[in-house]
Amino acid sequence: VDASRWRRLLRDARSLLGRPHHLSIHPGGVVITPRPIDEYVPLQRAAKGVVITQFEKEAIERIGLVKIDLLGNRGLSTVGEARRWRRSAAATASCDPKHAETKATIALLQRGDTLGVNQLESPAMRHLLVQMQPRNVRDVIQALALIRPGAASIGAKERFIRRRRRLEPIVYEHPKLEPILRETCGLMLYEDDAFRVVQALTGFSAPEADRFRKQVTSCTTDEEAIALSRDFLAACVRNGIPRSAASDVWIQLAKFNSYSFCKSHAVSYGLIAWEAASLKANHPLPFWVAALNNNQGMYPRRVYIEAVKRAGIEVALPCVNRSAAEFAIEVGLNGPVGKTGKTAGIRTGLALIRSLDAALCQAIVEERERRGLFADLADFRRRIATGPEALALLILAGAFDFTGRARTELLLEAEVEPAVQSNQQLLFTDRRDSPEARWAWRPDDYSPCRRRRAEWDCLGFLVGPPLMQLFRPRLPANLHTSRDVPHRVGQRISLAGLVATTRKTTTKQGKTMQFVTLEDEWGLVEVTLFPDTCPPVSYLSMGPYLVEGVVEEQYGVLTVTADRFVAVR
Repeated sequence: VDASRWRRLLRDARSLLGRPHHLSIHPGGVVITPRPIDEYVPLQRAAKGVVITQFEKEAIERIGLVKIDLLGNRGLSTVGEARRWRRSAAATASCDPKHAETKATIALLQRGDTLGVNQLESPAMRHLLVQMQPRNVRDVIQALALIRPGAASIGAKERFIRRRRRLEPIVYEHPKLEPILRETCGLMLYEDDAFRVVQALTGFSAPEADRFRKQVTSCTTDEEAIALSRDFLAACVRNGIPRSAASDVWIQLAKFNSYSFCKSHAVSYGLIAWEAASLKANHPLPFWVAALNNNQGMYPRRVYIEAVKRAGIEVALPCVNRSAAEFAIEVGLNGPVGKTGKTAGIRTGLALIRSLDAALCQAIVEERERRGLFADLADFRRRIATGPEALALLILAGAFDFTGRARTELLLEAEVEPAVQSNQQLLFTDRRDSPEARWAWRPDDYSPCRRRRAEWDCLGFLVGPPLMQLFRPRLPANLHTSRDVPHRVGQRISLAGLVATTRKTTTKQGKTMQFVTLEDEWGLVEVTLFPDTCPPVSYLSMGPYLVEGVVEEQYGVLTVTADRFVAVR
């Protein structure tokens, strides 16, 4: 009897495998009703106490209610803050005429210089912009839709670029599709395109066409796909569409089943991205301050800092007398000239110091505003209650360099010892340092390398010269640089760089290939590592790396196909 009960229990348990076991809540999904919502749909409280509908999103739409998703977008914060900095007296330079600003924006987009621009900064997106050579905001909107898996799944990206560059003709499977797809070179880019194509060819009403499109994108079995194809072809034939044309369109619809943008979504993202690109092209100082404070993209902060340096903007260390909590514009540093006629740069905020308590940062700023600047370390210790660890972090990050005293002296006065040691030994060693070197406590023995070690450990980036420049003395002579890549198409090249980001993919044979973005003092270089040629690179391993390979070009995009990719030891 017991064995029989166990068998039934196991059978019932197996029947539950793969079935829904909880209600997932969309963080930004909102259902809109003309009267109180409980008159339309049953409600319940989620585990966290919020009220949710018992119907899931598909059922909500089937009963005629409107659901919208409110999504967060850091690009909005970047643009908003950049606008505020731009209006400030310290940052606003004399504005170029509007047409000149637009021209600069287009030039920036066409060369793919969109690092820091939300939605446009990934390597794939930067490549697409170079290949498309956008001429206006509409082109940016199309690029955002084209990069999504839905359009990519039907090969739209390659075909769109070829048609846009007039390398192949624009064709339509049926004349009814020309007014729908004329703007997109005869291809479906948006969800709206798929819906309108279905409606035009089948004669379905708008609700019927939209429901059918959703069925196509959500079908998971061959049986479902076959049944839908029969329904589609039959409806097209009834509507007078030749079966051959309908079959060609069905093949595209069946593949158009991954995530894609509706046009309104692409437009909203495109408008934000266009303005951010315009700010970067025409007002780089306010743009970069805002991007540093708001971007949490696919690149480490050090990559953005290096881009700021390449833009000719100085970045300064934190300072208890000058820093805000975040990055801020400071007049008097080397950088773009503002309305005041003085140069301005970017001051690193106190909150950027790793492990420094946010409440302490706020207390320092408030005390300084209330009672004036700190005279020296002793004055700071009298006015701010802080522990030895936080005080050491402030000293090592350069926040007391205004005193003119060596950091070792300040550490001795504060009676604290640094608790940080960098693992970037190649970057932070010189002839007086060894990999096992410890901090020397003599005020006259504080080498530049030791200063950099402390700043790197505290901030995760370095101010001053380009980061790659510090590695050059340890690299082979006569290497090429990112500036040489455009002039070496089809030729072998040897260069070095730091890893900015990486992306892995799996080949049809199940092997791993990798795309690596390297940076040097002058820009970014895209490197392709094929399987069995170069070992994969860890995103966490900054480098530098030496790469040898051939420069290849496709529709204006330059990449180095590597046959050697090794870390510098």
